[in-house]
Amino acid sequence: MKKQKPKIFIGSSTAAVKYAEAIKAKLQDVGSFTIWRSKKNWHPTQSTLGNLIRLLSEHDFAVLILDAEDETKSNGQVSPSPRDNIIFELGLFMGHLGRCRTFFLCRKTIDLKIPSDLKGITSIPFDGPPHQAKRAVAGACQTIRYQIKRQGVYEPLIKDSRHVGEAVFKWMNLSANAREKLARSQLIRSGRTRKELTTLVKSANTDDSILAICGYKGTYATKYYEANFKKCKTVRRVFSYEAIRSEITLKRVCHALDGLKMHLRKLDNKATGRCKVEVSFIPEDRFIRDLGDCNFDPPLSFGLTILRAGKKLKKAIVHWEMDAQLLRDLMAIEGIVIDDGQQEVLSELLGLWEAVAGSDDVLSSKSKTGKNSIIALCSKLEEIAVEFGCRTRKRKA
Repeated sequence: MKKQKPKIFIGSSTAAVKYAEAIKAKLQDVGSFTIWRSKKNWHPTQSTLGNLIRLLSEHDFAVLILDAEDETKSNGQVSPSPRDNIIFELGLFMGHLGRCRTFFLCRKTIDLKIPSDLKGITSIPFDGPPHQAKRAVAGACQTIRYQIKRQGVYEPLIKDSRHVGEAVFKWMNLSANAREKLARSQLIRSGRTRKELTTLVKSANTDDSILAICGYKGTYATKYYEANFKKCKTVRRVFSYEAIRSEITLKRVCHALDGLKMHLRKLDNKATGRCKVEVSFIPEDRFIRDLGDCNFDPPLSFGLTILRAGKKLKKAIVHWEMDAQLLRDLMAIEGIVIDDGQQEVLSELLGLWEAVAGSDDVLSSKSKTGKNSIIALCSKLEEIAVEFGCRTRKRKA
């Protein structure tokens, strides 16, 4: 497999862009570079800040060039200073990538007025006029080259966050290459899962299928599942007795249980809609890790939704919910969106879903015995809901 090259963002003022171009020319063998003024970086439908935030997740390193282009008056003294927008971009990238991956160059012959928070951080010196830009940044490029080679591609979810690396990616028995790509996918921040799932369903065509494993759901569950049935040709969803029971006993809500009952009603009312529904059910005292073909140990609230058009995989969402302390460790991340540009990851997620849904330990609504067993366990969960004072929708016989 060809090793992936790091991506480096270079920010500067218009006057200093010659230095940015010189850095790109001298270091192009160690990475792919994005210079700020490239038109492809600025999507017309997004604000400047929105474009910058998008660029954060697309790059492994950032280089910002600070030069004396403004003046700042402080305590009665006027000092040369860099442009405010360069300082702002430096803060954005440093906050996202960390200090070790964000470099800023300062002209060594000028004492720039920069924020006091940066005083204790070593800048990289450069000097020389723009027409000699390559010579001016030569020494700085040696330092940057060494750091790029030493640190490589940014993998925040695998290397820098022990909890995400160990507690999330080990749930999914994916290849190392798929894990690397997954780490670069769009992250779902806390509270945004509903929006991402709703967006996925809205994008579905009438011949598409949804393959899913049900995790905890919020108050949006009913509308979300109805949209599944309305938009798609097939919905095949795996429910878990223990996950539903934990939602009832720990959260005192019945959203997943209500979802299960909605799916069971669809099985009995095939004539009322064009959507074919299949229910798989992990029975009592069984967990995903217990299933024969699964080398996979997620938390009780683990959700996976795959949108498929025939054999083509269009999109997937992985989401989870854990206790508050661990969520803080996870930087309030509760999911990942994988688009159709990552077919390898989508294929492995499909294999994971198939291993769960197709396990001999899992009950299936495709057989009369399996369906009756699922209904019986659903009734047992309803009794638990009553015991814990949870209001649940009535299930029609």
